[in-house]
Amino acid sequence: MKKATITTPEPQESAEAVQAPSATGAILRSDHKSLYTQLLSGLYDAVLITDPNGYVIDTNPRVEEFFQFKGSEVWDEMIGELISGVDLPLLARVRKGLEQGRLIMLDAKCVRKDGTTFPGEVSISTIRAVNEGDLVFAVRNVERRKSAWKKMRSEQNGWLVSLAPGVIVDHDGVICGVNRAAVELWQRKGETEFTGKYFKDLWENGAEAEEALALTVKEKSWRGKLAALLDDGQTVPVEVSLESDASDRGSAGGFLCSLLPSGGDGN
Repeated sequence: MKKATITTPEPQESAEAVQAPSATGAILRSDHKSLYTQLLSGLYDAVLITDPNGYVIDTNPRVEEFFQFKGSEVWDEMIGELISGVDLPLLARVRKGLEQGRLIMLDAKCVRKDGTTFPGEVSISTIRAVNEGDLVFAVRNVERRKSAWKKMRSEQNGWLVSLAPGVIVDHDGVICGVNRAAVELWQRKGETEFTGKYFKDLWENGAEAEEALALTVKEKSWRGKLAALLDDGQTVPVEVSLESDASDRGSAGGFLCSLLPSGGDGN
């Protein structure tokens, strides 16, 4: 007699079960795309994404603000049209550096739609947006910072060569810096003989100098006469102007002291 064989039928997947992975995958892809878009939109920098050859394939809204181009206007443009000096040889060096795990940063001149330029700090990294090896150019506009730095350097140079002696003092009354005229007034060899010393020690009457600083904190400025004390014990009467450099909280962040010769005679 032929033995009966017992077979277990394979379970049949329902239509919903078969379709579920595909639907879940579509949802995940949609979520990833939404997250990617939100991330680009929320970045402070202007972001240009290019293919491996440097042609723009995506941007974020900051590109229009920085470069005056709508995103659609720069798609398929060579990145070098927007970031001056970025050409194929440079991109080859960039890719080599990225493959070696190096952080790539450029100081670049960026070109707006109207032909004007602005200084930019550009960081470059890789992403797989469409192709393996797509590049991300994150551009930070540093025009305001560069202008402020140039202005500060100009003012600093003007102060250093001023004919009027000047002293910079921190909020504790400690000297941070002096200009050349101050070095000459106190007959010292250089700035290093001042820095780290107390402001009150520059004067014949240190208590008066400390009181002047205290009044400057209260009134934001002070003007009066003090006698500069030289290393040899001689004194030089000067007209002193103190200005308070207030911090964001309103307290004195430091002081700027400028001097003019007084009409009195020295000892």
